[in-house]
Amino acid sequence: MTYAYFNENNFTEANKAHYQFIALYKEIGEMYPVVLYYMYMSFVTNWANDTERMKQLKTEFAEFISDITDLETLGSLYYPIAVFYQNSEQIRESVGFFIKSIDYFESQNNYGMLAEVYRQMGDLYSQLEMFNKLAEVLEKRLELIQKHELEPNYDNFFYDLYMGLS
Repeated sequence: MTYAYFNENNFTEANKAHYQFIALYKEIGEMYPVVLYYMYMSFVTNWANDTERMKQLKTEFAEFISDITDLETLGSLYYPIAVFYQNSEQIRESVGFFIKSIDYFESQNNYGMLAEVYRQMGDLYSQLEMFNKLAEVLEKRLELIQKHELEPNYDNFFYDLYMGLS
């Protein structure tokens, strides 16, 4: 539903649908999908170049994640939180959460997601013009891909991650 609205450039309706899903998942206590839908909203809002809405979304999201105190739950959320910050152009915060997600994915032996984290971090380090860090994370990504015979483009990482947490 939200994808159809997005494709029609109807960003307001896409985000209304995101809020409906957020309310549903909050009601049943599923935090991972809530964070995913916030992440999707940050992408849509950024794409729409709606700076006022993005300010509100950042505040709302920060309040939401500050209420999550369970470390097991929080560990599984580091990656989508990092992507939210990346989409909302909070690059340094994004890098911090990507770094936290590395420990989580290492503990889960989830090498596909580790490779994806390193790819995302490479994009961020490039934006920050931190080229030594960029080279470091891309080398780690290449090592993971070769060592674990991963596909270089891990296209279904959100689905695989969610299914791994279910």
